[in-house]
Amino acid sequence: MEGRTKKLLALAAALLFAASQSAFAHKIALTSCSTAPITITTSGSCFLANNLGSTVGADCIDVTASNVTINLNGFTISGGTIGINASGQGGIRIEGGTVIGMTGNGVVVGDGSVVEGVRVVGSGGDGIDCGSDDRISGNDAAANSGYGVNCGLASEGSMVAGNVANSNFASGILVGRLGGVTDNVANGNGIKLADLHRDGITAGGADLVKSNEASANSGYGLAFISGASSGYAWNVLSYNLAGNVQGGVSMGAANTNLCNGSAC
Repeated sequence: MEGRTKKLLALAAALLFAASQSAFAHKIALTSCSTAPITITTSGSCFLANNLGSTVGADCIDVTASNVTINLNGFTISGGTIGINASGQGGIRIEGGTVIGMTGNGVVVGDGSVVEGVRVVGSGGDGIDCGSDDRISGNDAAANSGYGVNCGLASEGSMVAGNVANSNFASGILVGRLGGVTDNVANGNGIKLADLHRDGITAGGADLVKSNEASANSGYGLAFISGASSGYAWNVLSYNLAGNVQGGVSMGAANTNLCNGSAC
């Protein structure tokens, strides 16, 4: 009986290994964009096998299909126009690496997408461009010449959580309506004063904005475009040039935010 059990366990282990190998085999390794962009035309999973650098003044990775996962696998995409361009494509997932020094936007995804655990630094445009019903979490979007994270004021239902968006030329984070902005840090944004929005966090309407830190921004710490239709709570806001809050409603029986060291 003991011998039979051991054989069954060994068989199960072999089947699991075969399944994992089969799953890995169906993932596509991305190896070079140095002479031409990598174009992904079908749904599926891809991973970076090494660092990628574009020297042709074009995008590094263009995605023309929906439902594509790209695991950066801890590697870096550098140079080029847009690091990963999935504009207009839904169901995109990008995770786990760095995009640095693009002349345009760093990462662009369509509606219903996820960007998670990506460091986007020094882009000539926005760090991360997103849309409606997206989840943007755990990213570092810093020193970009546009917005750090920009879902657009026309977007709806996106969640932006746990990101660091510092020292961007426009607002650190910009979202549209019916979304959530939680647990982010957005400091020192709005370096380019000619931009329309240069706040720590700029939100459209009917948003919940809570547990963020927004300090030393050239505009407001929190700016609500549609005034009183959004609520905010448990934010720490300090020394923002235009003021700590514009619009919105502080939630709770008492003021639950901290502005320059005082309840607000």
